Parts: sequence; C-alpha cells; structure tokens
Amino acid sequence: SDRLQVGSMQTYLMGGEVNYFSYGLVQPSKWGNIGLGYINSSVGGIPVVAMSGGRPVQSGTINASDSVLALSYAAPIAPIGPIAAEYLSFGSTLKYFSKNLGISQANASGWSIDVGLKYHSPQLKWLTLGLSAQNVLATPLKWETGEQEVIPTILKTGTTLTWTRLSLSAHVDMRPNQFSYPAQLVNGTEWKTAELL
Repeated sequence: SDRLQVGSMQTYLMGGEVNYFSYGLVQPSKWGNIGLGYINSSVGGIPVVAMSGGRPVQSGTINASDSVLALSYAAPIAPIGPIAAEYLSFGSTLKYFSKNLGISQANASGWSIDVGLKYHSPQLKWLTLGLSAQNVLATPLKWETGEQEVIPTILKTGTTLTWTRLSLSAHVDMRPNQFSYPAQLVNGTEWKTAELL
C-alpha cells in the first residue's frame, strides 16, 4: 500500500516519573519508503536544592528532557550476483539529538547516521537476517559549556525465525568504543494473538 502510515505512543516509565512519547509516520512510494520519527522522554518537578545557613533548602524545581528527531529512507537495492533485489533491502536514518537539563548552560545537541541491511527470501519465509551500524559518522553532543559527549557507535547483527504466529529473534550488540562492555546478546519471543488490519 502507498498510503501514509502514522503511529504514536505515550506512556509513563519508572513508576510514573518519566513521561515517554513517540510519534512516527511512513510514506511508501515506488522509490522506497520515507519515514519521520520523534521520541521524547522528560522528567518534571526535579527539586533544586541550595545550602542556606548550613542546611539544604529547596529553591524551586526544574524539568529535564531528551529527544531524538529522525529522518529515514529504505528501499530494495540492485541485484548482487544471485541475490535478487527484492530479497535485500537497505536503510539509513539521520538523527538529531537534543538534551535539556532545565538549567542555564545545560543544553546539548548532536547528529548521527544509522545504516542497515535486511535479507528476506520468499523461498525462506521463516528466516530474516539483519545487519546495522548505529551512530556512525556521529558528531559529539556539544554542551553550551563547551564540554563534549561521545555518541557511542553500536554494531548489530541478528536473525528472526518465524513459524505462523510465533517469532524468535536474537541479535548481538557490539560497542567498539566501550571496551569494558564490548558486546551483548539479546533475544526475544513474540506471539501474535490476532491478525490486525
């Protein structure tokens, strides 16, 4: 379908302390799929405490938030040897990060790019393979104070096996610039209870 697809979600995390909101839309076309997404998490009413007469006194509250704005494109790529174009897809996302800690000189922003490949053959409908690199060609998060924070690169490779309504997935996350925690294995199971529109 070439119709515009729109989705959103809002929830509270960590016992209601964190307000999490996401919004996305995708426009399919004969040239590929174009997507736009926005994610925001915020915490309000954080106490600001100052010392007065040797005692801590609350002087007010602040609100802090993190957000990501993303522009994506994905499409089948030209045949590579025996691999048909409709089996192999390429995608890329340009992301803009923004952090606001609610006080003076406590804002930061930065950019990064994600790229990925997905393989899915009609002859092997139960198998999907994927490979992605997140936050490549990233700029540091630049704070107004002049400090800079590295946006970590994450490499992922994984697979999903599907039988009727059951899906099993597993992938390995590798973080080249985090030597104390270089890799993580993640797996999951999904059971589709009903077919949706």
